[in-house]
Amino acid sequence: MNKRYFPFVLGLVLLASLAFAQGAELNHYIAGCHVGEESDCTLHIFNPDDQAVDAEVTLYQDKDGPVSFTATVDAQSTASFDLSRRASGALGVMVDTDDELVVDMVQYDDLRSAGFGDLAVRKPSFNWYTADGYSSGSVKTFLYILNTASREAAVTVTLYYDNGEKKTFRLQAPAERVLRIDMKEKTQPEKRFGIKVTSTTPVVVSSATFDKHVSGCSGGHATDVLEKGWLFPGGRVGEEDAAFLDILNPSLGIAHLTITFYYDDGSTTEVDETVPAKSKRHLVLSSYALESEEFSIAVDSDVKIAAGMFFTADDSGFGGTGASGPSADAYFAHGIVNSLYDTYLSVFNPSGEEAELMLTLYYEDGIVRSSSFKAPSMMRSTVELDAVEGKPFGLSVVSSVPIVVSQVVTDKKRSASYSYIGASGITLDDEDFMSLITGEVVADPAPTSFVLVKEENIANSRFKESMQEKLVSVKKSSYLQDESDAITWRFSYSDDESAASAAGTALAGGILTATEMTPATVSGISMQKFISRKSEGFLWLNGADVYIFLAVKGELDTAQGLAELSVSDIPVADREERQSISKILLYLLALVVVAFIVRRVFRSSEDLDDEEDDAVWADDIDSAKPQTKIQKKRSVIKKKIVAKKRPAPKHKKETPEPMKKDKHKKEAPKKVIKKERPEPAVKTRSPDKKKPKISIREIPRDQLTAQDILDNLEDIPDYEDVFKHMNRDHEEIKPK
Repeated sequence: MNKRYFPFVLGLVLLASLAFAQGAELNHYIAGCHVGEESDCTLHIFNPDDQAVDAEVTLYQDKDGPVSFTATVDAQSTASFDLSRRASGALGVMVDTDDELVVDMVQYDDLRSAGFGDLAVRKPSFNWYTADGYSSGSVKTFLYILNTASREAAVTVTLYYDNGEKKTFRLQAPAERVLRIDMKEKTQPEKRFGIKVTSTTPVVVSSATFDKHVSGCSGGHATDVLEKGWLFPGGRVGEEDAAFLDILNPSLGIAHLTITFYYDDGSTTEVDETVPAKSKRHLVLSSYALESEEFSIAVDSDVKIAAGMFFTADDSGFGGTGASGPSADAYFAHGIVNSLYDTYLSVFNPSGEEAELMLTLYYEDGIVRSSSFKAPSMMRSTVELDAVEGKPFGLSVVSSVPIVVSQVVTDKKRSASYSYIGASGITLDDEDFMSLITGEVVADPAPTSFVLVKEENIANSRFKESMQEKLVSVKKSSYLQDESDAITWRFSYSDDESAASAAGTALAGGILTATEMTPATVSGISMQKFISRKSEGFLWLNGADVYIFLAVKGELDTAQGLAELSVSDIPVADREERQSISKILLYLLALVVVAFIVRRVFRSSEDLDDEEDDAVWADDIDSAKPQTKIQKKRSVIKKKIVAKKRPAPKHKKETPEPMKKDKHKKEAPKKVIKKERPEPAVKTRSPDKKKPKISIREIPRDQLTAQDILDNLEDIPDYEDVFKHMNRDHEEIKPK
């Protein structure tokens, strides 16, 4: 390949590598559970997409090699897989998929009448932290380390005690194995500790602390980052309820904490605490919180820490690591409501405005049901789920403002519960965007007119980051015409350039993925007509505003009518529409140009490689491929080099007399003699001898070395013959 294109191609390779790495983050990892005579594990996979998914599930064992199976999950459905039938002992799980899924694992331990739920993490890491650990007669902590790599990992485990002491031990995590470590064998009895795990190879870490006395377990994945703020949506203290907060401070400075309790009646209380450097604190919240009141907790620190919470109630307990911040969405892989199971949500809204929640339940048979809920500002709320009795479901919670949501599932038969904070960051796709069209009808529509059903402001966080830059506000207006839904979205930006950029991004996957797109004119205004998977309509870039007129696929006339109605009421920006539409086309055309350049580079590079190969062969073998202009120049240079070759040494011993005669006969012009040194070939050739025959030795250019050149120059005369002292008559002057 031509060297000019190497940096460009290298950049493409790096981009492809980044894309591959990004795709790898869709994998889901669960560090550990245990399958035995008195314990079982169940894997739950929730697929919110509208297409079925086949996921490759790999189980990593502590003693044997990994085993795999394919898990098929129907569209908009959840599925459960009993791992007890597929392996035994300690297990780690990896779910390999290219689709957005929600994965969790639940373990129940009948011996301790407890269970814990573990939401899968997206990637392994070098460092992990967990704040909860204890070992005594009735309490036991297990540490799980999953190494999915093909090489062994050197792991260092550091325990931080509540009295400031520290203990470190090292171990080896075998490749493609999971380790289950009983911390009773590694720590001091009756001492609480936090854990830091450092590995030379990225691993996944979780822990489970079983408290047999209260039939509870605090467990789940550790955190791979330390933060200054942690949020916990649910808790309560009372005669039969208890709550505990664990803080790990592995830093070199004292952590000064502010712990704020937010109650369901809108009131708050606040306390201050400290955690020494390189230490752990175990706080009994009954000393701080109001009795018999539901609360959420916000922990703020001046140094980065890890935090976890454990809650016990009704002969069961649950808990785990908190959330490092609020999110606009939360997803849970499994829930169930009947006489033996109970499922509810704890919601904490830390923002300054009321949150509008849309709760959607996805059942195993593909049935989808939605409901709404309002979470007051700066409060904790409890949501009882109105679910079909006895049918497992996956759950999504979408909020108008960022919130924190945890789900609690109680198995009444086993007196065990588990809880975890929902997965977040699943981006808003075409289908979800269309689902926001629906709204309550407040008036009967006229036969051929549009009736405004609802207007609302949508939180910027609902959309992808590529759409959020300099986004000021988003307004949604829902209409109804002849029993057909239509919607107008207005995205307002701070400047025209940001709006133009967002317009191009919107149809390229930022909001909708357009499969067809053509320029169109609506009421004399230039727009873009598009068709996506489930919708079609028009996009209009009007100054710093982006308008999208949307209807269900197959009802383009409805979208066009709504666009015409809107244009008549919206002032057109003070600039030419052709400039607006050209910017949209510029962003879309850029993708085509990049693809063309890549294709052209590789094709031209192959042609250049062929030409260079032809030149190499033509220089070495005359009967090879036809020479190009470049090749002919190389041939001329080679002939000049051949003409300057020295005579063979066998002529050196000829008599000096003929040499002198021959010298006078073939004397070169004096000008030439002054400029060039005497040709030794004249002295060594006898008068009646012809020019020595020159033989050419063919050596491929890619094999030609400096030694080969020296070997070919064996005919060069000795130094003494070439540089003899001559007088004016060209007679040799010998030293006295």
